Amino acid sequence: MEELYFEWDEDKRKSNIIKHGVDFADVVSIFYEESTLTIADPRHYDEERYIALGLDAKTRLVVVVHVYRDEDVIRIISARLADFKEKQQFEQVNYGR
Repeated sequence: MEELYFEWDEDKRKSNIIKHGVDFADVVSIFYEESTLTIADPRHYDEERYIALGLDAKTRLVVVVHVYRDEDVIRIISARLADFKEKQQFEQVNYGR
């Protein structure tokens, strides 16, 4: 597996912890997990954003909005805990439930 590099705005990281209780540093692990689901975010047309759904370093199911800066550089935009519908989707795809 290739090594990935991560970047984010530090002020945005701090506000994300306050708003969502999720630290960007904890979510980088989802990009190494085979079970992570990633789709293009159709709501942003000025840049190609993606939404990833996976288990973070604390084994919480999280939703991470991100962009690819280069082939191996991911910029994290936001992260939050998954809602009920997202949990169901993750379980259906990964566990057939």
